[in-house]
Amino acid sequence: MLSADWQDEMQRCNSMTPGKKLQGLVAAAITPMTPDGQINLSVIHQYVDYLVSEQKVKNVFVNGTTGEGLSLNIQERMLILIGC
Repeated sequence: MLSADWQDEMQRCNSMTPGKKLQGLVAAAITPMTPDGQINLSVIHQYVDYLVSEQKVKNVFVNGTTGEGLSLNIQERMLILIGC
């Protein structure tokens, strides 16, 4: 069960762009990890900034295409989402 803070954050994320249609380039983003297998939160924001500013990405698809999302628990997936 998610804590109230996580539930609040999920609600906030879900309500940010109701009914928005994706347009432009959507990047299937990797999840940066540390050598010991932890999520590298310090790199996520830099990575997304690079995708948006240098690669002209309009949308980032996280936790869905490169496989690591399946090995992460819900709180870890939320950390990545919030980090983006």
